[in-house]
Amino acid sequence: LWHSFIDLAKKRCSIRAYEPAPVSRELIDAIEEAAHVAPTAANRQPVRIIEATSPESLAKLGKTANLFGAPLAFIVCADGERAWRRSYDGMSSTA
Repeated sequence: LWHSFIDLAKKRCSIRAYEPAPVSRELIDAIEEAAHVAPTAANRQPVRIIEATSPESLAKLGKTANLFGAPLAFIVCADGERAWRRSYDGMSSTA
């Protein structure tokens, strides 16, 4: 298992240029489904995902984040009040 992670980590790369073509609805839905079924601490589900695909929303988001021309962005929001916290130090699962 450890070697699998090391191999994966060695293959990672940073993308700073994107195709201008829009991402298919099917692929967006698959990414969102994977996020929704992913485990959360104590199954509290404190995270919401907002997708930005329109030129207007991407332009607004681009004022605060470098999108490198990506045709799609996900904004992940966490509700700190709903998040699980460790009892011994109060560390939040959304921190």
